[in-house]
Amino acid sequence: MPTRNINLTPQMDKAVAERIKRGHYANASEVVRAGLRALEEDEREDEARLEALRLAISEGEKGPFRDGPAVMAEMRQRIRRRAEALTA
Repeated sequence: MPTRNINLTPQMDKAVAERIKRGHYANASEVVRAGLRALEEDEREDEARLEALRLAISEGEKGPFRDGPAVMAEMRQRIRRRAEALTA
């Protein structure tokens, strides 16, 4: 297995030591590997979200499109109906 030397901030070093002390990990290498796995998972999730946004934008650009003033009028009408139902 390849070996690397890394520099940690004092806070990171303390976090590694605490995880080992609590028995969650046997050594610093395990902590770093777990952190890298979490980073990879985060990056996969970010990519999936980005792809979903791209798909939504693509679908939205295809339409159908609605007239803005008409949509606003519908929203106002719905708000009025709900307000009337609450006061009735």
